[in-house]
Amino acid sequence: MMAPLLALGHGVEFLLAKLEVSPGVVRVEVTADCEGNYMLPDREMAMAAIRRLFVIGMRDDRGGLERQLPWEQLASLQFEEREQLDPSVPLPPDPSWAERRHQLVTGIWVWKPQVEGAFRLQVPVGETVDTLLWRSDSGAASQAVPWRIMISGDETEWLQMPRLGVLASWGPVWWWVGGVLSAGLVLAGVLRIFLNRRRLV
Repeated sequence: MMAPLLALGHGVEFLLAKLEVSPGVVRVEVTADCEGNYMLPDREMAMAAIRRLFVIGMRDDRGGLERQLPWEQLASLQFEEREQLDPSVPLPPDPSWAERRHQLVTGIWVWKPQVEGAFRLQVPVGETVDTLLWRSDSGAASQAVPWRIMISGDETEWLQMPRLGVLASWGPVWWWVGGVLSAGLVLAGVLRIFLNRRRLV
């Protein structure tokens, strides 16, 4: 891990990427400081840098061959403008931050993998914008490095997708089974009423 990051007196000259991993969902928020990053001076350039930032490596539980896809092929990015940094960002406080105008552009990526296994985030070779990546979920406590600066060609360690519970992972099937059982109970009730009426006749 690097020494404590420099103060923000001249803005944030790298992208900020927050990673959250929860059962069934991977969420990444990437923020660009257009006011403080001379390489990304406007919304359009910031959005372009965020779109090309990550490639996702994937492999199944058997450790099969790795697949790699640009992250927008797995889930779309939603963009919004913000005025304040995420409070979990691992940066030292900057006393001048509240006194300056800020133009933050954040891309939000929510991926729901269809299969269980492991994944990792990779920065394509040739990327010129550096990124500060950190985890803010409960899994961050088990990481040897709570945050890292990722540059061209860097990749994270393999991250295991937390498994869904049996009922959650088989949700559609259980809904179907529940529907069949309910229909069966209703049919049995109707049949019982019919038979009782025949006895009374």
